[in-house]
Amino acid sequence: LGWEPGMADKSPPGPVFLEHPDGSIAQGVPLGYCEPTPPDTPRRARLDPVQRADIVRVLARHEAMFLALLVLQLFVGCYFEKLHIEFREDAVFELTLTYPALGARVLWMMYWLSCTAE
Repeated sequence: LGWEPGMADKSPPGPVFLEHPDGSIAQGVPLGYCEPTPPDTPRRARLDPVQRADIVRVLARHEAMFLALLVLQLFVGCYFEKLHIEFREDAVFELTLTYPALGARVLWMMYWLSCTAE
């Protein structure tokens, strides 16, 4: 059923892949075998001006939405920090309950250090 050296009407078979007991794979090819050349990659056609204008419009809208989200994130972050500083006495009081061995001065320094780092 397979290819034999005396068979002139059939072309030799392609590569044979063998799996070793350790799971690795080896490729065996007949003498004189050449890999077929891969097909050329298709080239993209040029965009017509209408499509190009649509893409530019969509990207501009995306950029505006992204900028709006960044500004919103800035406002929310600033408001959160304002609330955090406004209720700083409560935060330091909770820290004194959590870390009673540390002095109030050390906790205040840690609090302001963390606020500055944020």
